[in-house]
Amino acid sequence: MLRLAALLCCVGPSIALGGEPTPGQQAKPPGAIAPLATPVSPVPLELAPIGARALGMGQAFIGVVDDPVAAVVNPAGLTQIREREVSLHLRHASGDREVHDLNAEQALAASNAFLAAAGWPALSGSTVVALDDSVTRPSFLGVVYPLQRWTVAAHYEQSRNLEGRTLRTLDDAFHSDVYESRRDLSAALWSLGVSAGYEISPRLSVGVLLAHSTLSLESRDSLRIDWFEDFEFRDPLPVPPEEIVDFRLDEFVISDEDSSLRLGVGVLYEPLEGIFVGLRFQEGETFELQGAHRSVRCIDFPGEGACIPESELFTSVALDVFRRNVEVPDLLGLGASWRPRSWFTLAADVERSNYSNRAPGGDELLAGAAASREPVDDSTAFRLGAEFTLFAGQSGLPLSIRAGMFSDPDHDETRRIDSDELHWTLGLGLQPWTRVGLDLALHLSDPVTELVVAATYRF
Repeated sequence: MLRLAALLCCVGPSIALGGEPTPGQQAKPPGAIAPLATPVSPVPLELAPIGARALGMGQAFIGVVDDPVAAVVNPAGLTQIREREVSLHLRHASGDREVHDLNAEQALAASNAFLAAAGWPALSGSTVVALDDSVTRPSFLGVVYPLQRWTVAAHYEQSRNLEGRTLRTLDDAFHSDVYESRRDLSAALWSLGVSAGYEISPRLSVGVLLAHSTLSLESRDSLRIDWFEDFEFRDPLPVPPEEIVDFRLDEFVISDEDSSLRLGVGVLYEPLEGIFVGLRFQEGETFELQGAHRSVRCIDFPGEGACIPESELFTSVALDVFRRNVEVPDLLGLGASWRPRSWFTLAADVERSNYSNRAPGGDELLAGAAASREPVDDSTAFRLGAEFTLFAGQSGLPLSIRAGMFSDPDHDETRRIDSDELHWTLGLGLQPWTRVGLDLALHLSDPVTELVVAATYRF
């Protein structure tokens, strides 16, 4: 599956709560007080499969495109639909996706730099965490209306919906410090569009897609560091050190949405009877999102009032606002299908994702995080699928059995995670009534399990 390029890697300015300690205050050096920076960690917004039949065939659909999903995959295929159709698809996904927690990495790097200089034991721990994701949403609604040589379609497409959270805790047992990194995330990418296919000849069709896409993101990344014996204002202390509330909290919050236009074109050609070749190009969207960073510094002795404002302890840190572009790469795909019989279809696709046409996600990262970045080149995905149709029962109801696989090249932009893997799919199709078709597809992979069901009505 294709991930959104840039992955929302946003970084605020370098933060150092140095300042001068108040008289009599004993504190660790500034390097131990705050991490180098608190960035917004990458968001793996993979573009999900849209159609149940396409997913069942391993998403090898550029050269097939004979159902309403053609409006999005390759609009030239709309000319194969000769009846008015409406199709609704629902998608359920669940699983734990590996993501790189830049908050934890920054905290680990800053703390270990201080600990090493002081000759104290270093902290250890993984900065790869699991994003618990489970969501059920409509993924596609399309209406197709054939004319003479033209076939037009309108559609709603939700190509991504992600809801999840992560939690990572690092303990410095030597100083009784606790580093807690959290993330709460809700992201959705959807579009409304129109498509048209035109039949130049019985063997050649062309098509065009125009869609208005919207990316909505609600993301809260936070890093809280609890210290227990760093600031000893009095001797003796009025309470045991472990009862002192002494923490630093950094939050990066994005609550924004932006829209962009997507343009696509497609071609479908039948050079020989039963052999189809499809070609599509889609220009990726660009979204600009705005977020804010705030920092809270708190020291509280139980029973002696609320937290001491940061301005009374250190140089205050202002609220920062940042912007970040999220870029979907351009797509260029070639597909072919072979139908030696009306009941058998074999399909294969190859598609190039143009990641090199945008700025690397790590451009704004500081050295501590940049060390874990890796460059992402243009990637090529391969897909293969098959469909076998038999006729079941006395009434001869058509039952289609589908299977497929597709590759997903590593393009997560981090050395910590290797996401290059093969995905396997299964699917079923049934036509219980003359004008009603039902489809089901199951996608099985290590990070996620997806189920897509669809109903199509011809009128």
